[in-house]
Amino acid sequence: MRNSISALLLGLSLPLAQAGANDSAPGLDPVALLSQQCLTISLSLPELKDQDSEQLAATWERTTLGMHNVLDQVEFYRQQPLAAEGHQALLGCQLHLADEFAKLTGTAAFSQLLNALGDTSPSSALARRLQGVAPLAPMPEDDKVRLHLAEAGFRQALARQDYQLEISDQACQLPETNGEISPSIDKRMARYLLKQTDEQCRYQAWSAYQERHNTLAAMALTEIRALRQREARRLGYSDYASLSLARSYLKQPAVAMAFLTGLGDKPQPAPWNIARDLAASQSTKAEPVPLERELDSIGKVLGKLGIRTEWLQGNVIRFWHGPRLLGDLVWREGNAIRFSPLRIPVVGHQFAQGQLTAPAGVAGYSKKAALIRAIAECLELFAAGGKHYLLNRGGEESDLARLPSAWLTNWLLRELGDEPDERVQLATNYQRALHRFRAIEALLFYGSDGSNDRYLAPLLNPFDSRQPLPAAFAHQFTGLISEGPAYYDRLLTDSLATYLLKYSLLSPEATFAELAVNEQQRTLPERLSTLLGGDVSPMALVSRLIAGTDKQAVTVAR
Repeated sequence: MRNSISALLLGLSLPLAQAGANDSAPGLDPVALLSQQCLTISLSLPELKDQDSEQLAATWERTTLGMHNVLDQVEFYRQQPLAAEGHQALLGCQLHLADEFAKLTGTAAFSQLLNALGDTSPSSALARRLQGVAPLAPMPEDDKVRLHLAEAGFRQALARQDYQLEISDQACQLPETNGEISPSIDKRMARYLLKQTDEQCRYQAWSAYQERHNTLAAMALTEIRALRQREARRLGYSDYASLSLARSYLKQPAVAMAFLTGLGDKPQPAPWNIARDLAASQSTKAEPVPLERELDSIGKVLGKLGIRTEWLQGNVIRFWHGPRLLGDLVWREGNAIRFSPLRIPVVGHQFAQGQLTAPAGVAGYSKKAALIRAIAECLELFAAGGKHYLLNRGGEESDLARLPSAWLTNWLLRELGDEPDERVQLATNYQRALHRFRAIEALLFYGSDGSNDRYLAPLLNPFDSRQPLPAAFAHQFTGLISEGPAYYDRLLTDSLATYLLKYSLLSPEATFAELAVNEQQRTLPERLSTLLGGDVSPMALVSRLIAGTDKQAVTVAR
């Protein structure tokens, strides 16, 4: 049954995607079909006796590839607008497959396979990745239920919009403020901050706004932190921050904190002032450029990396890297620009498929940068050169898993000569400072004492204002529970991508092959050593990123 499911998914994934892009396709309900297939999947390893490491690796791939393909399809359709029953069916599928995978990795046969692969066999890269998915001692069921309820409560508290904006100070009232009818308190507050000329009035309104759901959110966070700390101690870690970063590149919260505190970004406009500063900044207006023309321009530059593109019928773009077929990308028209994977490549088994959602015309730097980022994310996935699914689905180090696409995005922007205008740059700098502020807070929140150390107080206010920040402001983001202590990873990835763009010892083509293709399945430290030379251990790499210089800035073509 497993093999037939895998074959069916390989044949149907692109037609299903095209059907999903065309809501009028008659007689075909891809979500119902997918859900039915999903519930028939049952995972078990066959007899492993007398198999060498390569045979064991092949057995693992045959056993799990169909399940992974189904999960990718489920994730794709969960991003689409669906009826409630469709979402429920897909959720049921995910839960079923999660249970099946947990059962599989908890068996004696899985332990036997993991031990037989070893660390020195030709399949050692797969062995390392399987160590990463091997189950830790599961959280007790009661704790798991409490955690899910607390997380849901926190998200609901942040999402509430049924508040009224009432300005009691007459000097701060605007004619259209009190009693304004709008379903969203966020939009009403944004309009007030934009129109109010008095900074003290803006600060008072914004501060009160931050406290709107403090009690509900604080109660949920207290529960979440207690459960996470208990989980960490049960698994032998001093705190949840240490547990969360154990499989990251930086490894330790202290190293992550050293990175964040060493960035030294310039103070940015305060949150209650940023809207007016953005409105007053210079913005370049641009006419829309046809999407096909933009993609052709990107494709020509990608040729420098050995990547070739071709348009097929039905809005499909095919990518090649040298003689190797990478995969097909389906374009679907939509306002938001994003890349959605449909199928992960596995060398010798299947090529990649994905969907690009984008408007027919691309106007301005922000839209073009978003398009470039989507293509970079696509090629990060399509170019992966591993012979096993798990090797091509993200990196071993969770905090640098998106390094290839970050580097490629920066390289494409440089090669295409695009520069942000004043408004875009101001917004980017503000978001970076806010992200750093939140990343520091996340590390502190899940640390051993959960308190904001006094010596870090200046770093917890990255804004050019002496006004104190409300205590609740530090927790007003869902990433505190979804990403937790690893919230810093985007900053680390972007910093290293920029550093590599300047200091890589290899040519751009060789850098892309090392980062994205990785045909030899070398570890990230091994590849960074080749790309940068010298010491690339966590603390040494952080020191190099903070210094922003490298005496080994020599380009050597390979």
